[in-house]
Amino acid sequence: MKRTRFLIFTLIVIFIEVGISYVITKIFPLRMIDAMFFVGVACSAFFGYFSSSGGMMANARDAEYATSWLGIKSKYKMNYKSFSIGVNFLVLGSIIFLLLGFIIAVWL
Repeated sequence: MKRTRFLIFTLIVIFIEVGISYVITKIFPLRMIDAMFFVGVACSAFFGYFSSSGGMMANARDAEYATSWLGIKSKYKMNYKSFSIGVNFLVLGSIIFLLLGFIIAVWL
């Protein structure tokens, strides 16, 4: 049941990105394959950024807090967090859409 829901939502994400690409081709003088690439990269980066945890951004925020007056006063110990990305239907659908556009571009 969970896998079918995951698959359905992933396909919905792909169809929404196809729709966004189609609208972009109607507004701007782009081919569909170019719009698919740009939409795939933008959506993959956007969803990947908000599905990730740790990494450089979290460590920079912790370092800033640890060196601030409040961090020194409370003897804050900085914890280094390694980067991890959560693979959800948004990220997976965007990556599949990007790869699909890339494969179509190479094949044609």
